Amino acid sequence: MQAHRFAVTFQRKQRALTTLVTELTDIPGVGAATAQKLMKALGSVKRIQLADEDALAAVIGKAAARRVIAHYRGLKSEAAPASEERGGPD
Repeated sequence: MQAHRFAVTFQRKQRALTTLVTELTDIPGVGAATAQKLMKALGSVKRIQLADEDALAAVIGKAAARRVIAHYRGLKSEAAPASEERGGPD
């Protein structure tokens, strides 16, 4: 009975990580591996949303941390193509 409980708990944790990763992978420049690193280090999407740049950068690097912050705080991402940054072709 004990082994079954451990197996069920493990599967629930795996399922939770998988479903939350999809929200993180919607961020441009953040793939499954980066999302997994964030989830392991911070534990939840809510904590990732509230984390400061230094905390995120320690896990995934400065550039990716800026993308995550820009996504959740509604800022323009630094990952924009060069043509957009210069105003684009007119």
